[in-house]
Amino acid sequence: MFTTTDLLSQLYLIVDSSFKYFIALIAIVRSLKSFLWSINSRTYALATIRSGFMLAYRAQTV
Repeated sequence: MFTTTDLLSQLYLIVDSSFKYFIALIAIVRSLKSFLWSINSRTYALATIRSGFMLAYRAQTV
């Protein structure tokens, strides 16, 4: 039979470890994003500008 404090400490340990994994995952995703950004910065900027123009054009035609 678990007491409440045992259960809470177990829950805290689970949440703490998963939170650390979550932060590590965010850091990995951010570094990958910046890596891909450094490779594709020119094409990405062109695609963003083009999609912005397309959105503006669609907003004008509607």
